[in-house]
Amino acid sequence: MKIKEYLKKMALFLGIEEDQFDLKVEENSNGFKVKIYIPDDKASLFIGNGGQTLYSIQHMMSIVFRKEYEGVRIVLDVNDYRLRKEEKLVVKAFLAAEKALTTNKEQVLRGLNSYERYLVHTAIAEKEKFEDLMTESYDEGQERCLAIKFK
Repeated sequence: MKIKEYLKKMALFLGIEEDQFDLKVEENSNGFKVKIYIPDDKASLFIGNGGQTLYSIQHMMSIVFRKEYEGVRIVLDVNDYRLRKEEKLVVKAFLAAEKALTTNKEQVLRGLNSYERYLVHTAIAEKEKFEDLMTESYDEGQERCLAIKFK
């Protein structure tokens, strides 16, 4: 079963008709970026509280397609929820970096998953304005943090 078929069946099961469902699958060097567009009043069925359902569906898809797409990452987004969340996170990271520059004090971001920490590491590293700063993750499990500080 292919990614599109899998998600269409899931949408139908959740009561979303095929004409209310737009699906785009983009293949890139890291894997697949899957974008679903559905009516806003039905989006919570795929997104859930704080994106938990979205991340669970993405995890299920990685298990279902593990053999077919071995070593390939599948990233799922619904109504650009994930995109907006990532943009907000980058803004938050830049504000923390600005504060680190002006106060000369380490700024700590908490509650980020591994992908979100990766986004912050990358965003800070790629911004010339923050060339004197570095990011570092520390602690373990739920307590894992990301610090933005001077090199």
